[in-house]
Amino acid sequence: MTANLQLPSDPTAARYLAGYEALKADLPGASHEWVATLRGQGAEILSQTGLPTRREETWKYTDLRSLYNAKFSSLKSNLDTVPEIISLMIEDAHVVVFIDGYYAPELSRVNNLPGGVEIASLADCLNHGALEKLGCLSRVADMRQPGFV
Repeated sequence: MTANLQLPSDPTAARYLAGYEALKADLPGASHEWVATLRGQGAEILSQTGLPTRREETWKYTDLRSLYNAKFSSLKSNLDTVPEIISLMIEDAHVVVFIDGYYAPELSRVNNLPGGVEIASLADCLNHGALEKLGCLSRVADMRQPGFV
């Protein structure tokens, strides 16, 4: 894709694209050309279309202002909520815990999963060569549709 994206007039999309440009070389799977190309295509589409608004039919009932104003970071949050999370777990159930978007294997209960079921983060698959499990990426949703594909 292009080395430098043209930033859209949507300031939130521009902020996300600037963050992507700064981090893209360090993102999981960045060394895989097909991953870099797919991300570049998504960034190019975002630079052209911006983020969805209520003016788009499929988003007219969704208030996204809190998402647009959110400050995301690539840092894992601290685990201050561990006691609260543990108190909410159901006994004898498989539990997969994510904290701020990060898989927390130390809090998850995934022992004795049925045969063929594996739990892994996308980053782990990209970084550790399990790329055959990712063949469906970019084939499920149309990136040109307004949204967050």
